[in-house]
Amino acid sequence: LVPGSSGKATVEVWAESIGAATATAPTPVSARTETPRDPVTGEWIIGQAKLGQLGFGQGVVTAPDNPGFETITLEARDTSVSVQDVEVTYRDGTQDRVPVPAEIAAGQKQKIIVPQPKPVRSVAVRAQSKVLQKNAKGAGAPAVIFTGEPVGSAAARRQAEERFWDMYRNSRTAVQQPGYDHAAQSAQRERAYVPPHDEARRQQSEEIARRYTQSSDRPGGLVTGPYQYNSPPQINRESARPTPPPVTPTSYNERLGSLDACVGDKSCTPVPVFFGTDRKQTELQGRVSFGPDRAGHLQLGRVFVTVPSKNRAKGELNVPGWTDWARGTPEGGDPKRHFTIPKAGVTLYASEQDLIAAVREHIASGLGTHKDHAYVYVHGYRVPWEFAAMRTAQIAYDLSPDDAPFGTPFLYSWPSQGAAADYVTDLEISRLAVPHLVKFLRMVVEKTGASNVHVIAHSMGNIPVINALAEIARTTPNVKFSEVILAAPDVEREEFRSLSEDVVKAARGVTLYASSSDIALLFSRLVRRDRPRAGDAKDPPGPAVVAGIDTVDISRLSTGFMSYFSWNHDKYADSPILLNDISLLFRTGQLGTERRLKPNERNVSFRLLQTAPPVAAGFWRYQE
Repeated sequence: LVPGSSGKATVEVWAESIGAATATAPTPVSARTETPRDPVTGEWIIGQAKLGQLGFGQGVVTAPDNPGFETITLEARDTSVSVQDVEVTYRDGTQDRVPVPAEIAAGQKQKIIVPQPKPVRSVAVRAQSKVLQKNAKGAGAPAVIFTGEPVGSAAARRQAEERFWDMYRNSRTAVQQPGYDHAAQSAQRERAYVPPHDEARRQQSEEIARRYTQSSDRPGGLVTGPYQYNSPPQINRESARPTPPPVTPTSYNERLGSLDACVGDKSCTPVPVFFGTDRKQTELQGRVSFGPDRAGHLQLGRVFVTVPSKNRAKGELNVPGWTDWARGTPEGGDPKRHFTIPKAGVTLYASEQDLIAAVREHIASGLGTHKDHAYVYVHGYRVPWEFAAMRTAQIAYDLSPDDAPFGTPFLYSWPSQGAAADYVTDLEISRLAVPHLVKFLRMVVEKTGASNVHVIAHSMGNIPVINALAEIARTTPNVKFSEVILAAPDVEREEFRSLSEDVVKAARGVTLYASSSDIALLFSRLVRRDRPRAGDAKDPPGPAVVAGIDTVDISRLSTGFMSYFSWNHDKYADSPILLNDISLLFRTGQLGTERRLKPNERNVSFRLLQTAPPVAAGFWRYQE
């Protein structure tokens, strides 16, 4: 049922335990015998094994009723764990010991192959945690979470993936043909892909979904039949601002060869990023691009970014360097090793309705996790359009544990000059982008059909974001975002405090990542005669603490020696710990849920610290 309607509905209630302390599998609230599944991967939840208080020993979990597992995934919770081996005990009493000579970082996973495909009774792990061996006064014993892939599910998943790739290959030519109807194709293929673990649930709701479909232009209303899309608005062409016609890539089939090649051998994953920008359109390396000049109007489109499936660690954004060019790397990079944008990978939309139809078609494709979620990324100072698109794709890919992106990624790119010497110019231009960003955010949250829309703003990109959210909260209080991430905001602290009250009203939750080791913000503070920025946690006065915003001090979080080349300014996207934190926050931060997880509930390394009066709030600090 939807808001404003009446009637009866059968509701199944499930309890999801985040970071359960018990070592047995969670039990569903209802009397169903189906094994609980991981909300992201769909794998069966076997249970959680805790090591000793000093961080070493053996943890055992009893598996629920199962047909057997093809693979078992180990996830280190809270701290890194050195695993020696895993012992699998079957229902018939036999055992197998699988060596796992691996160091699993906090929040990371390691998959093992189960030797025999028969029902499993229990799983035991021998491991140790170096962190808690050094500090026995830790918050608790380290834990390893087990999930399993049942026998037969891998084949079903491969079949589902093949169906998607077939649909992708068949449709990529059609979308460039004259007369292609996004709305009709979206309605036809809306339910073409079904995750294997969700087949039974879809069958139960098939009849309801066939009879009632929520309309995009009538919030809260029910209509019969397929989706009904808004008809294009009537525009007075004489008074409307003239806009240049969109550039449609030519020879689509021939110029997408690099993308087809890496998709064929599964060495890269294409991530579609829907974007809005007020940059002026240009051309780069034979394809559509956008430069540093202002266009004065909002241009909508979609760009495919290829993410290498191998040759990179979580949080890395690999782009070609001078050594790659010296070795003969092709123009634009190698999709097997670098993030690339194919020559025909950019599609421009002539109207808002075209983009909305394409977004709904993408959501209905079903590939990836949490397709009903969307997030809008707004970059900071000195960022070209291509790098902003690649960063958006990298975040989407790394927020998901699968080889498919999380949710539906959106990018808003304002006309940054892309040069270190243009700091003052970028500062002015970022404020001029606010009206266009307001329009873009409202479109995403009101018309795309995404049930949860999140926002990630970085550095100077926080200036247009907090101003846009404040305006939306004042003018359309019914518009609500799910989670807002303010990463290293390069915003004057007093301006941030004055707008924060309205920003909090526009979202279910707001998180601020601040750091005293962020060299870029320290320089920004220095040129302003030591006036602190909102993302600066240097004492005095310490991190910015505002009611309704969760401030997390990540000064002690290291992303390695290479992070200094980015001035410790990109931790939100470089650090697996913060990527895992954002992923968990997005997955659990859904509109309509009663309780929101606090930072220390998402990661025990975030310690709550109280602030002195008159601020009646605290902040969290990362401490290993």
